Amino acid sequence: MDELKRVTQYKASDGTEFDVGVDKDGLYYIGAKFPFLTTSKDGKYTNNFAGYVATDITDEMTAKGIASFAFCCYQRQLKHYKELN
Repeated sequence: MDELKRVTQYKASDGTEFDVGVDKDGLYYIGAKFPFLTTSKDGKYTNNFAGYVATDITDEMTAKGIASFAFCCYQRQLKHYKELN
């Protein structure tokens, strides 16, 4: 995969990052980095979500919308969990 240029990042209260990046061909990628989950030792495999749509996203607003939605759902879950404990 080519080097990605960061478009935006949403950061949850627990440090989880939801990133939107774009490659040289204008294709957008969405990834999530969870601070409490590990990646492979060589860094090759990260905790990504929605990877199956990566090559289909050619619109920046769509990519940002997907990442923002995932971030909001995740943050809401964190808040709910905190209120229960």
